[in-house]
Amino acid sequence: MKVVMKVIFIPFYAQCPQHRNAASARFRAEWPAKYIGADIANSREIYSDLFDYDLVIFQKAYNLKFLELAKRLKQKGIKTAFDLCDAEWLGREVELKAMIAAVDFVTASTAEIKAWVISEFPKKQCYIIPDGHDLDYYKPGKPVEQVAGLINYVWFGNSGTILSLKAILGILEDNSGPKDTLTIIADEHARNAILGHKIYIKFIPWQLETVNDEIRRCNVALNPRLDNESYRVKSNNKTAMAYILGLPCIDKIIDDERGWVDSLINFKLVKNRKKDVADNRDNYLKNYNMTAVAEIWRAAIKQEFYDQTTN
Repeated sequence: MKVVMKVIFIPFYAQCPQHRNAASARFRAEWPAKYIGADIANSREIYSDLFDYDLVIFQKAYNLKFLELAKRLKQKGIKTAFDLCDAEWLGREVELKAMIAAVDFVTASTAEIKAWVISEFPKKQCYIIPDGHDLDYYKPGKPVEQVAGLINYVWFGNSGTILSLKAILGILEDNSGPKDTLTIIADEHARNAILGHKIYIKFIPWQLETVNDEIRRCNVALNPRLDNESYRVKSNNKTAMAYILGLPCIDKIIDDERGWVDSLINFKLVKNRKKDVADNRDNYLKNYNMTAVAEIWRAAIKQEFYDQTTN
């Protein structure tokens, strides 16, 4: 069996440098690289030393520049992989399919994404690897203290997904107390995107160094999901992040109005918020920490190199 000596991830921001702090780059490139002993291509430039690697993993980088690079690497006998964590086929299907066809194998963040890959490329090997969370970054301690009184809800993410929060704002306001608040932590495009009529909304710019502490200042996380193809393939990373940081989380599609009402009413009681964290937090700490997920990465890579030597 060939021993993989050198692996490198090319993160999403190599293609889109304006998204240097993209969550997917941490979950699916920077943190996996840290835990499996791989490298990260931090520069947008393509250096000739990439040809010294045994495996190059393109993390959602698939424009023509990276497609041509993948083809050149493969011609040199270097194994290539493409990591997919969003429904990119909805807007860039031709480019995406070209990249998948060019690489040796695919890694996907959810079963739904794998299902699409296999439907389009039945013979392409695709591994499900969940988003991993680096506990060194989160520094999880005790759960957020839950006390009687007002609830400070929190929604965090990028502005492109804030429509899901807007869709449940009316339900939230109808089932909140007069002193409850909603904190939105996102990029500047989300500022003033939602205006509350019955609930005070506080906007905080998303920053890598401060977001964890800002979330911990709240006591209930919200993760509403639109019921469409783009959202159906998304991972549980927001929910996992909330529980790792010690908050209860309401994770439901926006159409489940009865479920939202029941959960919001349920979480008015301190004991129910504490129970929710006690029931769910250990699962995320155990199964979605980067040490555990790194083993899934290693197994997929090992399988690929094993297949290469036996086929």
